[in-house]
Amino acid sequence: MARTGIGTRLAIVVGLLVGTVPIVGTATPAAALPNTSTPSLSLVRTIRTTPFVGTSSSTRDGEGSAFVPNDPAHPNIGGTDSLWLAEDNGDSIWEINPYTGALKSSIQDPVLEATKQYSSGTGTGSGSAAGSNRDADLEAIAYDKINDTLYVFNGKCCSSSILPTSFRLKRGAGSTFHPEAWQPLPSGTDYTASAWHPGDRKVYVGVGSAIRTYDFATNASGSTFGVSGLSGIYGMSFSDDGNDLFVARSSVRLSRVNWNTKALVTGWTFTLTSFGMRDSRAVELINDQFYVYDGYDGRSTGDPLRYAVFVFDVCCGSGLPPVASFSTSQLASPPFTIQFTDTSTNSPNGWTWDFDNNGTVDSTAQHPTHTFAAAGDFSVRHTASNSGGTSPPVTQTVHVNAPSPPVANFTSAPAASPPLSIAFTDTSTNAPTSWAWDFDNDTITDSTLQNPAHTFPSAGSYPVTLTVDNGFGTNSITKSVVVTSVPPTTSFNAVADTYATLDSPTTVYGNQTAMHGKLTGTNEKRPYVKFNVAGLQGHAVTSAKLRLFVADASPSGGDWYSVNPNWIETGAGALTWNTAPLITGTKLGTIGICTAGTWVEVDVTTAVTAEGLVSFAMKTTASDTVYFASRETVTAPQLILTVS
Repeated sequence: MARTGIGTRLAIVVGLLVGTVPIVGTATPAAALPNTSTPSLSLVRTIRTTPFVGTSSSTRDGEGSAFVPNDPAHPNIGGTDSLWLAEDNGDSIWEINPYTGALKSSIQDPVLEATKQYSSGTGTGSGSAAGSNRDADLEAIAYDKINDTLYVFNGKCCSSSILPTSFRLKRGAGSTFHPEAWQPLPSGTDYTASAWHPGDRKVYVGVGSAIRTYDFATNASGSTFGVSGLSGIYGMSFSDDGNDLFVARSSVRLSRVNWNTKALVTGWTFTLTSFGMRDSRAVELINDQFYVYDGYDGRSTGDPLRYAVFVFDVCCGSGLPPVASFSTSQLASPPFTIQFTDTSTNSPNGWTWDFDNNGTVDSTAQHPTHTFAAAGDFSVRHTASNSGGTSPPVTQTVHVNAPSPPVANFTSAPAASPPLSIAFTDTSTNAPTSWAWDFDNDTITDSTLQNPAHTFPSAGSYPVTLTVDNGFGTNSITKSVVVTSVPPTTSFNAVADTYATLDSPTTVYGNQTAMHGKLTGTNEKRPYVKFNVAGLQGHAVTSAKLRLFVADASPSGGDWYSVNPNWIETGAGALTWNTAPLITGTKLGTIGICTAGTWVEVDVTTAVTAEGLVSFAMKTTASDTVYFASRETVTAPQLILTVS
């Protein structure tokens, strides 16, 4: 771990992984932060979280972070350092490689909800499950390096039903952390920041302008204290030597505090909005770089800076002017357009661009685009400036290529209506500007839309041709498109079923021939069943019924609910009473008297709205056990759908 003292150079990482950076496995010994009252920042890189690099997984918010350096005594996944991120819109915690942005692991909502309450008698979690109201406002994480423990804090936002809570996570299977216990925090508690101090080895929590200690085992908080001039505390971390506290603050600020004097360090409060940050929520110092988590909710889906982590070097404060430089890349559209990227050093905050080298400034943006009139070689002049002065101009020859002809391609999928309709999506490359679709292979253009829909006369296979043009050439592609019809009533057999029993809370019943349901004074049994709805081809579900075969009679088939489908029937991690999805919400319906050898059903239409996994569970007040045949028999559970 390289979060030590303070001296020549430092960087702040705020979010999306771009540019070329050293690939580091573990933190290296840190240099000191610069000894100056006039430090300057420059953006280095960012780590993308929507989605994480190489995955389709995304955070839905940005709140807390904790750096966990790799230690041979208790190694991380892959033997590399880890950065943990907490977010409350998805009620999730994510572990990533801080140098590559690669996702290592995650802890999702059901796991946190199943965590047991801490017991002083056992020293671990052995009480009631946390439930859904204790992880809906995950705000802060702290890592205790000595005890190899993570602490996660849940606040009170944004409903009176949300319960402030602390979670303790211990390292377990897979070289990563798992929730081990929780403690209830006093009503109204809302710790937005937390950090572990390497000197006194205590966890500190903060909110607003108040800081205090917190001990998990005793669930006790110390007296509050503050730092003069420090308010809006959103995130905290300590330097490795414990001499400095770094604070992510409201109004998109980052501050350094001398922990020994409990005073803000002169000149070390930075406003980060000019670098693209909008909501600084957490901060970590790794290899002399600050990783600052951006929790701004206003960025659009697909924006690479949405809930990202942004990187700034903290430099010398010497007032040196920048050394100008830049790189270029040609965009596919519009034609002849070049993306310019400023790569100047010494933290510039002003730029000029002269794209035709005629002495007239054409842009003052840091990273502009410019569309040239034609292909060819162009001389471009660039300067950068800061408080230390303006760089000598740098002039480069930029080559602009003529656009390539388009390459035609498309995808197709059934449209929601009318029947036998197919929606076509153009996926051609090299920026086409016109499209010609032939749906019936007669060489006549049927549509010039980019993304049309077409209704075919009947089910079957049809050759469809797309021809595209971009002014620099044309290209065509023909694909065979299969048109099918969906029967009005479709049935699905269960893909998993089991049951869980209170008096054997760790037993797996996934391979049984029947699912049990009952309730007595000493025991309860609950059946669970799961289906994979597919092949609807865009048609809407108008009715859904769960059908079950009664293997042994009972006066009641119980109340049925929709539950989380993230469970498995057998094998490692299979469903038991302790791990079963919670049964909450409004019941879907009730099955009455169950006669052996007959089918019974319950309406579950409101729970089946689209393709994908759906799962149902039952609880009853009847003491006479009902037996429903499982998918291990010839009378497996069925889901009967009627579609439009």
